[in-house]
Amino acid sequence: MKNEERKIKNEELRMKNENYTFNEQSKTHSSFGAKRPFFILHSKRSAHWLRRAKGSSFFILHSSFFILMLLLLCACSANNCPLESTVTCNYGFYDSEGVAVEYEDTISVRTLLPGMKTVYTYRKLGQRTVVLDKRDSTYIKNGYTETVSETRRDAVLASNVHNASSMKIQMSYYSNFDTLIFDYSSISNKDTVYLTHDSYSNVELPECGTHRFHHLKEIRCTHYGIDRIEIGNPDVNYKGNENVKVYFNGSADY
Repeated sequence: MKNEERKIKNEELRMKNENYTFNEQSKTHSSFGAKRPFFILHSKRSAHWLRRAKGSSFFILHSSFFILMLLLLCACSANNCPLESTVTCNYGFYDSEGVAVEYEDTISVRTLLPGMKTVYTYRKLGQRTVVLDKRDSTYIKNGYTETVSETRRDAVLASNVHNASSMKIQMSYYSNFDTLIFDYSSISNKDTVYLTHDSYSNVELPECGTHRFHHLKEIRCTHYGIDRIEIGNPDVNYKGNENVKVYFNGSADY
């Protein structure tokens, strides 16, 4: 009898101990800062990474959109720059009666620059004469004779223009007076054209750079091959307007 009572009491003590342990574990898991079950932690980490992924996608999407808009703006600005950006004075050819013609003679145009320059001329019998701006001793070693002289500082602006109805001539940037020499193949004398103009800087857009525009004020010439000369459109830019009308001697054959 006593053994039975002792077994019952031991069983009751065991059950009380198990209930106590279960309650304590439940309190521990429900308290702040305690470890959560694995499936709860895993689900919360997944939600955290999902939010980060969504944030990254949002950032990448908006960054790509911003870069695309910036490229489009740059492209639009670049397309606003003129396709033809070379500034030249455009000469149109006419006969003495004012009819537009294709001038059959061959013309070369030079401009006179201020100051003089030294040139070195090398000659040898049976060989082509060589003219240089710098001394070249190899010609002397090969039997050439050297001649040193001073000449005008000319620059060729148009070479061998033939059967043309117009030509393009560059203008001086920092001088308001240009002197042009018209050299003809069929006329021994040369015509000289005197041109007065103003020059100024022009900026269409910052990305297009700076161009030097000109405004023609006065023009005159000698009259060996040219009957007369006059200003057409005085604004010299890159729009392609005819700025100068050159009337050559003679009339076109009809």
